[in-house]
Amino acid sequence: MLQWRGIRGGTREAAFLNSETFALEVSFYIDYDGSVREASYRIEVNPNTGSRPPKVCAEHLLVEGLESPIFESKQFLENPEYSLSVKTYGESFLPHSLTSDQPIIAQLVSRKFPQIFPKKKFFLIQEIAQKSLDALNDMRFLDLDPDVMRLPSFPGQIILGDRGENLSSVLQTICKDPTGKHTLLQWIQELTPMDAKDFEFPVDLTGKILLTLVEESGQKTSAYSASHGTLRFLATIAALLGPEPASFYFIICY
Repeated sequence: MLQWRGIRGGTREAAFLNSETFALEVSFYIDYDGSVREASYRIEVNPNTGSRPPKVCAEHLLVEGLESPIFESKQFLENPEYSLSVKTYGESFLPHSLTSDQPIIAQLVSRKFPQIFPKKKFFLIQEIAQKSLDALNDMRFLDLDPDVMRLPSFPGQIILGDRGENLSSVLQTICKDPTGKHTLLQWIQELTPMDAKDFEFPVDLTGKILLTLVEESGQKTSAYSASHGTLRFLATIAALLGPEPASFYFIICY
């Protein structure tokens, strides 16, 4: 299984100009109560220095049509002994049940709590938190590396890695569908200088396959020899046309 390794850089360097904290905010849509609603999630993190771990110092989740936030939390940095304040649906939550070492949204879904709200109400809180997490997890960060994209891969891998792992396998899967293959060839012919007419995926002795572009003249160019730009373009298209595309992509360009 491939997991996001993170964009280059350290956690403690995420804050701008040595600020104590940095914040991220994102809006997305979830299905709730029979309709599609806009949700907004914001998290503020204190990277800390030295041996202290990063802390979540503020966080909230808002959903269109609901008066109160699904939850909101605040970490009072000046009082580390008893510093976490959390409210869900406007009501105070048990602070000792939660920790600022990880996002509250994840803790609401993964941990068990004493019954402090009516069961139905807390179920709705967890349901919305889970749907929001699913939406956030459906975002992908691509930091494509040509050397990684040139590596052969085993057939059947249908998810492009964040560095471009499994490029050959994902493209092979797309090409098994005539419509997908036609779309892929059209994009290549429109946006690259190659006069590509087909793809081949020869198998090596280990059972791995390697992308090979076949041009109208019969010239064959493997992923080993393809340009960086061609590989990046193919990886971007593979991410969008693959069997399991994400809802949103962040693609790092150089």
